[in-house]
Amino acid sequence: MTSPDVLVRVATARGVTTLTLDSPHNRNALSTALMTQLLAGLADAVADEAVRAVVLDHTGPVFCSGADLKETAMAYASGTVPAGMLGDVLAAVWECPKPVLARVAGPARAGGLGLIAAADLAVCADEATFAFTEVRIGVIPAVISATVLPRLHPRAAAELYLTGDTFDGRRAAEIGLVTASVPADGLDDTVRGYCD
Repeated sequence: MTSPDVLVRVATARGVTTLTLDSPHNRNALSTALMTQLLAGLADAVADEAVRAVVLDHTGPVFCSGADLKETAMAYASGTVPAGMLGDVLAAVWECPKPVLARVAGPARAGGLGLIAAADLAVCADEATFAFTEVRIGVIPAVISATVLPRLHPRAAAELYLTGDTFDGRRAAEIGLVTASVPADGLDDTVRGYCD
């Protein structure tokens, strides 16, 4: 049985470590605890000579909803911003010396898109949806821009950053956010094909 304190499950098979975001109660939001565990799991995978690739996965219907806004709101009173750790997470994924593949079966928002863009490869289900929702709360997607902007076509980035519009997996592939968008029933086979 998994401890309720485990927010990132780690499994290694055939040289591939899968880091599974496992906080479905808050749509796999990037809380300090989840990001700490994700960094630790990634560091362990890098240190393990038997591991040749890393897959970022998720439980529940949502890949990642972005920063944990409840935690962030509570932290403002103490003068800390937990979302500041997101830059460390994105850098660790982007700079990982082993290939990182994001498996996206459901919606991703805000910081979740930064995580997807940081991966070397990203495969999503056609039905997965994406949005830079930061604009709806009056902020810009600043931290995630370091990984997102090198991936996205400039006109698409401007449009989606400014409107916060939701787009599907096919458009995510067209504009460069993901490597491939496939029917949901072919997602796992596609991921395995990249990892084999």
